[in-house]
Amino acid sequence: ILILALLFSVSGLVVEVTPGVFDPDGSRSLTVNCTFSRGVRDDVTAVVSLIVSRSQYSSSDTFIDLASINEYSSNQVNVFGSENTTATGSIDPQKNSFISLYWDSPSTREAGNYRCSAQGITSVGHSIVETEDAEVRLLLRPDDHQLNRTKLLQDRLKSIDLRLSEFKNSTDKEMSALKQDITKSDTFIAEIRRRFETIQSTLFDRPVRYENSRYYVSKHNWRYPSLDESMCDLLGGSLLEISDVNEFKAVSDFLRNDSAFDGVLTGGSHEDKEGAYVFMGSGREMVYKNWAPGEPKGTRDENCVVLLKQYGWQMAVKPCFDNRLNYRFVCETEL
Repeated sequence: ILILALLFSVSGLVVEVTPGVFDPDGSRSLTVNCTFSRGVRDDVTAVVSLIVSRSQYSSSDTFIDLASINEYSSNQVNVFGSENTTATGSIDPQKNSFISLYWDSPSTREAGNYRCSAQGITSVGHSIVETEDAEVRLLLRPDDHQLNRTKLLQDRLKSIDLRLSEFKNSTDKEMSALKQDITKSDTFIAEIRRRFETIQSTLFDRPVRYENSRYYVSKHNWRYPSLDESMCDLLGGSLLEISDVNEFKAVSDFLRNDSAFDGVLTGGSHEDKEGAYVFMGSGREMVYKNWAPGEPKGTRDENCVVLLKQYGWQMAVKPCFDNRLNYRFVCETEL
């Protein structure tokens, strides 16, 4: 790589470095020329000396002298500790003065900032010093190890990008399939809900709420407790299970508003053991009892607990299957 770097000054001092960018693998030589031209500065009557110095770093102010020539050195250039350096120069009051430094097979330490200093005398006898700088920049190349690491990193990045792309494509497909499944599920759920609401509105009146429960009164007479319990299970509940006096009052109050039936079936029964009343749905003991006058009668065929309209919806025990009774059944669900 051959790059020529020149710095010009109105002082007549010129620094020329070749090459301006030093390639450790390609540069075979280095030349630094420092020239002071007469005629540019008419006030300079004589050049006394030229000095070439170098700083290893362009940002440093510390320069080390490499070579010098003055009017008393008989045009011999003094070289200071620089190996493999060929130096020529001349101080001529009537013509141009210069120092030229040449390195054959230079090393990276020759890179840096070069300064040429010219000391002269003006026409009125004053001493004057002019300086000019030129830089030889070092071309940095990554070594083989760094190149291999860089290539390895690039290969890994490509592999990661490929895996990410494959993962994204796979995820997109799965998300698309999942969205389709969700859409199908939503459609299915909507259809089930529609059918459920149709069944609910066909079989039951509008529910009544008390605390954390809803109560559904059937539109048709009860058939058999196990069948009615299954109908309540469709709603997510069971046949009516009255727990205390407050719940009894709430249920009997809303039943008083309907005179289309004579009684309602609850979940209470002592079919398994005479006198031991439990709820068919939960299996819990029937603790609260509010019997109508003369109840419970205790006959063997009367096992199901009902609420009778004629006794203000108090409890009684009736046969669990009797088509002659105008009784409905009540389902209870939790909110």
